[in-house]
Amino acid sequence: MDIKKLLCVTEYLATHNIRKQDFAKELEITPRYLSMIMRGYPCSAKLAIKIEELTEGKISRFDMKPELKESKNRIKRTRRKRKT
Repeated sequence: MDIKKLLCVTEYLATHNIRKQDFAKELEITPRYLSMIMRGYPCSAKLAIKIEELTEGKISRFDMKPELKESKNRIKRTRRKRKT
């Protein structure tokens, strides 16, 4: 279980008084799939970005999909190497 994802989404839904079913509907996924993601099931980069946009950045795409941060760092390092 991914505690960070679970807490991020659970806290956001509670703070904004949003039902999980309504949030899932906005994301165009099933509530069951949202529950799976909250408990650590991997989501796509596209969905992670959609969650970040829907929550206006309160839930980061990097919280939902840490691999995005790693690939972003890899791109930055590659760009630096090319400039030198």
